[in-house]
Amino acid sequence: MIDLDHPGPPTAPHVSPGGQQLALSPDGRHLAVLRPSGDETSLIITDLSTGQESMEAQSLDEYGALLWARDSQQLFYTENSYLQSSTLIGRYTVSDDRWEIETIPVGDGL
Repeated sequence: MIDLDHPGPPTAPHVSPGGQQLALSPDGRHLAVLRPSGDETSLIITDLSTGQESMEAQSLDEYGALLWARDSQQLFYTENSYLQSSTLIGRYTVSDDRWEIETIPVGDGL
């Protein structure tokens, strides 16, 4: 369980004023973060019981969205597709630590 009632400044060196997309798994065991760094955004999954971070994907859209499945076994990612003819849909599976991504058409970009 995470104690979110912690006063004081942020302690993580990667916290930035620009913000990051965060998604806490429903069971409270994993935290997913879209972490911008320079010109690239990475998907980082943290196991909150051990504190271990793993980079699962790179070169993602910093304005993408993250959503955990109700059973906390899969994380879904979609990128911003405004005025685009295609978008990326991603899925991370906890049990086998696997990242999959697919490009799909979304229209004519209007």
